[in-house]
Amino acid sequence: MAYNLLHMFDKINVQLKEALIAKDELQITVLRSLLAALHNKEIERKGTGEEKKLEEKDIQDVLRKEAKKRSDAMKLYKDAGRNELAEKEQAEKKIIDAFLPAQMNDHEVEELVKRVVSELGEGAEFGAVMKVAMQKAEGMADGSVVSAVVKKVLAS
Repeated sequence: MAYNLLHMFDKINVQLKEALIAKDELQITVLRSLLAALHNKEIERKGTGEEKKLEEKDIQDVLRKEAKKRSDAMKLYKDAGRNELAEKEQAEKKIIDAFLPAQMNDHEVEELVKRVVSELGEGAEFGAVMKVAMQKAEGMADGSVVSAVVKKVLAS
């Protein structure tokens, strides 16, 4: 299906309809939870007086947060020896990741951080580098990965 012209919210709804037809319980559960999280974000924005309609960036932030929840739960389940639950969380995260832009690999993150350090100068502090690097990554890199790379680059 041609998703590229659809708003991300609409993409999730289309996927949900397809999952309902296919009776894919895991996908149905994940997509419904995503729609609920997006609805909660709209309610939160309405309470603060902001425009209720979510922009693509807002939707990506919610999806990233939901993916992070799955990653954290997956790690906890693995640490507790509950591999079947960790696999379920991983499958849920994979469904969510399908709606997010592709993540930068470690090499791309390192190149980005090196560019930021050269722009800011040699004496750049960790916080300043992180701030600029995360802005330039525009959600295409996990904060923990960027943090590790910044520490590595600044140490060398």
